[in-house]
Amino acid sequence: MPALDLVILNAGTCEYINAANFDSELYERVVKTNLIGTANCLEFLIPKLKPGGSLAIMGSSSCYLPLPRAEAYGASKAAIEYLSKTLSISLKPSKVISITARSVTIFLIQLTPVIGSGHFFSNLLSPFRFV
Repeated sequence: MPALDLVILNAGTCEYINAANFDSELYERVVKTNLIGTANCLEFLIPKLKPGGSLAIMGSSSCYLPLPRAEAYGASKAAIEYLSKTLSISLKPSKVISITARSVTIFLIQLTPVIGSGHFFSNLLSPFRFV
């Protein structure tokens, strides 16, 4: 495989939890897909990134906004956010330029002027700064 300029990782699944009857197997399935699946891809792809390359990992605004019944999803995406931030520090010596956790919601904000009013998402996320 040739050296890569850009790697975009987008792993995601959500299963809803009934907190009163917490299901650890459901929780594990979601974390395996969203976090461990991403880690498996990173293991293979980081060595393939060119110096000056970019790595984008799909996150979620759910790591900032708690969503009832989506505890496993939110926790796994919060871990993706943390992973992205630490990789951006750890990979600086290898000259990987940028590592970002992107949120699906951000793309919705950018698209809403085309499909309707963006005020809902913009107001919802106004306290947060995304890169």
